[in-house]
Amino acid sequence: MTNLANVKICVVVPTRNRPSTLSLLLKSLLHQSYDNFCVVISDNSDEEQAIENKAILDEYRSEIDILLIAPGVPMSMSEHWNFIIDRAVEDIPDADYYSFLTDRCIYHPEGLSVLSKAVGDAGYPDLIMYQVAHLRQVDGDLTFKALEYKASALTQIKCGKLLQSFASGQRNLPSPRFLNSMMKRNALIDLREKNNNTVFGGIAPDYYYAFLVLAHCDTYSSLALPITAAIAEDLSNGGNFTGFQPNAASRDFEQKTKNEQSDYLKIGPIPNEIYLLHNAILREYILRYQIEEANEDVCAKFPKIDPMKFYRNSLRQLMEGRRNGDPAIIASSLENLETYAAQYPELKTFMARTSTKIWQALLWVRIFRNRAKWYLRGGNSTDSRVEHYNEKVMKAIEMAS
Repeated sequence: MTNLANVKICVVVPTRNRPSTLSLLLKSLLHQSYDNFCVVISDNSDEEQAIENKAILDEYRSEIDILLIAPGVPMSMSEHWNFIIDRAVEDIPDADYYSFLTDRCIYHPEGLSVLSKAVGDAGYPDLIMYQVAHLRQVDGDLTFKALEYKASALTQIKCGKLLQSFASGQRNLPSPRFLNSMMKRNALIDLREKNNNTVFGGIAPDYYYAFLVLAHCDTYSSLALPITAAIAEDLSNGGNFTGFQPNAASRDFEQKTKNEQSDYLKIGPIPNEIYLLHNAILREYILRYQIEEANEDVCAKFPKIDPMKFYRNSLRQLMEGRRNGDPAIIASSLENLETYAAQYPELKTFMARTSTKIWQALLWVRIFRNRAKWYLRGGNSTDSRVEHYNEKVMKAIEMAS
C-alpha cells in the first residue's frame, strides 16, 4: 500500500548562461501534479544572460514559489553548487528534502508526486535516488509515459558494495550524484559538517558528492523510475568530453580547469587526462580516499582500483568515440592510456597475449582516417537544431500535464 507522504521539497537549481533550458525546467515545475515544493535558483550567468533569466523567472513567479539568488562574483562549478546548497539550507529551513537539478534537466509531470510517495514507502530515508532519462535530440513528437509507481520499485543499495563495483571497473553504476536524488534536511546538514561544510568539490562535483555519500552512509534507497530527464545533452561538458566532441563552452571549462584546478588534475589513474570518463570518475574516488585518509573505518570501504578493468573500459570508450570524436583528442588520450598501461606488468602481459595491440593499431588507423574527415567538414559536427528541440520538449510537458 502506498504511503502518501506530504513532504515539502526544496528544488535547488544552479544556472549559468542557459536561459532556454532554464525556461523548460520552470515549465516542467509549473505542470507538476504535486504542489508542496519551492524552488531556489542561483544565477551565476554573465550579465546579458542574467537579465534574460530574470525576465523568464518573472513569468513564473505568480504560480511557482521561487527564490532567486546570485553569488555576486563569478564562481567555479563546485563553488557555485556549494553556494546554493548553503543558501537553500539557510533560507528554506522548513524543507523536508532537498532535490538538486542543473539548468538542463526537467521533471516528469508526476515526478515530485511519485518521489513524495516513494519516501513514505521507504520510511523517510536520508537519501533516495531515482533514474534520469537522457535526451540528446528529439526526432518526432516527445511524450512522457505515465509513471506506474509501485512500492516494489524501491530497493536498498549498500554503499560498500557499490564502492567495490567502482574499483573493479564496472560501468553505468547507480551512484547517488544529487543530480539524480534528493536528501533529507538533517542528513544533508550532517553530511556538510563531516566535510568542512561543503558537499561539492573536485572537478566533477556530482561524483565528488557521490563518493562523499558512499563514504559516510551505509545504505540508501533507489527508485527504479525516471523522475527527471536530462535535456540538451550537447550542452553537457561531461557528455562532450566522453564523446571527444568539446564545444566552445567545454573547451572554456577545460582551460579554466587547467588554470584553476591543476592540483586536482594531477589526481587520478592518469594525471592531467580530462577526456576519459572512468579516469574522471576515479579521480574523485581517489580524492575522497585521500581526504578520509585519517579515518580508517571509511578508508577500509575503498578497495584498490583494478588497473586491468580501468584500462579495458578506457579503451572501450576510445573505440566508441572514434566515429564522431575529434581525432587529435582521441590520439592524445590513447597515448596517455598507453603510458598508463606501461606501468603495470600484468597489463603488458595482457597486451602481449591478446588482440589489444591489434585494437590499438586499428584505433590509430581510424584516428588518422577520421582526422582527414574532421578537417574536411571544418572540425565541427554539432547539430544546432536547439530551438526545434526546445519546442518539442515544451510541447511534451504541456501534453502530459
